[in-house]
Amino acid sequence: MTSVFAGTNTVNLNDALQLARKNNLNLKSNAIDLKAAQRDIDTSWNLFLPSLSATLSNVGKTDVFKDSTSMQNPTPYQSGLGLGFSLSLT
Repeated sequence: MTSVFAGTNTVNLNDALQLARKNNLNLKSNAIDLKAAQRDIDTSWNLFLPSLSATLSNVGKTDVFKDSTSMQNPTPYQSGLGLGFSLSLT
C-alpha cells in the first residue's frame, strides 16, 4: 500500500507574483499592451518634426526642339535656374 502525503509549500508574495506573470496568459497579454503603449508615448515627439523639401529646376522660354525653318529668325536663348522650398508641420 502506497500512501501519498501532500507537503506544504510556503510562497512569499514576490514568488507568487512571478509565478502568476509566468503562467497567466492574460497577464502576459496585458504586459505586451503596456509595453506597446509606452513605446507609443516614447516616440510621440516624432509627430512634431517639420518636413522640409527643396527643388532645383531648369526653367526657360526657348523651345528645346526647333525645326530648320525657325533657325532663320533665331530667338535669344532665355533660361535659368528655378529654386523652390517647402516646409510643412503636422
